[in-house]
Amino acid sequence: MEATTVIWAALAGGALGLLAAAAGGGSLLAVLSELAGWRRRFPFLRNFGQQSVRLALYGLAPWLCLLAAAGLLIQYLPGWTWLLPRILGMPELLALGLVFLAGGALTAAYAGTWKAMKKHPLSHCLIGLSGALCLNAGFALALNTVLHGIRLEPGAAAGSPAFLSVWVPPAAGEFLWPAIAQALPHVLGGAGVLAMLVMLLRRNRDDFGRDYYRFALPRAAQWSLLFVLQGAGPIVAFHLNRPPAHAVGGLFMAFAAGAAVFLIGSAFLSLAVMRSSTPLRLKGTIVATCLTAWLGASSVLACQIWLWIPLEV
Repeated sequence: MEATTVIWAALAGGALGLLAAAAGGGSLLAVLSELAGWRRRFPFLRNFGQQSVRLALYGLAPWLCLLAAAGLLIQYLPGWTWLLPRILGMPELLALGLVFLAGGALTAAYAGTWKAMKKHPLSHCLIGLSGALCLNAGFALALNTVLHGIRLEPGAAAGSPAFLSVWVPPAAGEFLWPAIAQALPHVLGGAGVLAMLVMLLRRNRDDFGRDYYRFALPRAAQWSLLFVLQGAGPIVAFHLNRPPAHAVGGLFMAFAAGAAVFLIGSAFLSLAVMRSSTPLRLKGTIVATCLTAWLGASSVLACQIWLWIPLEV
């Protein structure tokens, strides 16, 4: 794989990863915020949760469109299936789609009953938690599909043991476990990053008052600080798998340096939002936080691709 291909794949994967964080992390933030608001009798936390569950639905919609497009490719355009992970077939795609649809239906029900179930917060949170677990399970299975596809021998065909093992996590020492350890800060931190952007875009529609946004934007920024921790994932993967010496060269170090710069830069921008008494005025800072978070996630992914896939050097 050439370096330019790695870069473009990482940029696209970083964007998809942030959308996954919006869906999986936004649903979790909504449940945690509603529970905290109920315990502390603080309405701003409920409002924060309401905006977070909308973020989850925004993040899920593009993923459902991608799954539908993958199904169309497999069914009607088999010549273009090279765009998909090699291990992905119609049975796996349908199973993934059902998991995402179940999570989406539960999350939509959670969002739609926000006011109706205000007096039943525990039952309402149970609906939201079920949806969040389904969504995050779907993203974990999608990740597992990609990782198995990377390890699949080129000659393996649908129906082979390797193909059918998509639902079986790789053994310890494989790439899945470092990726799962990376997932939690990515999902919650990415949801915090994008929650700031959604609040900025929906400021006029969700008119909860200026005092609310003085509370909510710094709170989202606090969650976004977790995003920087995902940089530990490639380090763990490196030590567990000991890639060949040719894979760790100048370009890998450039990707790693880019990940450090962008992730730390995103954290400093989030700190600026947290410390501001007028966070709504920091529109440029919030947009820059999202951009640096995307570039940081893409740089981390570029490091991982560089270690996973044989390269043309």
